[in-house]
Amino acid sequence: HYPPQVRLEWVFTLRDWTTGLRERVDHEPRLLPYLLSALTDPSPLVCGAAVDALQALGDLHAHDHAKDLE
Repeated sequence: HYPPQVRLEWVFTLRDWTTGLRERVDHEPRLLPYLLSALTDPSPLVCGAAVDALQALGDLHAHDHAKDLE
């Protein structure tokens, strides 16, 4: 198994990719399972980072689809 710091950096990378890539929607089906699995990580730091990443992704989705959510 990888140490918690490596897993934490992986979650940060996933957050960057899922919120920053130009074609992020195309990559979500491949990346989201990794982010969701981080919610069950034994390290509270990794779990917290995954929650934060999912919140940022949700906020971005709400912004991108604001007309649909009205």
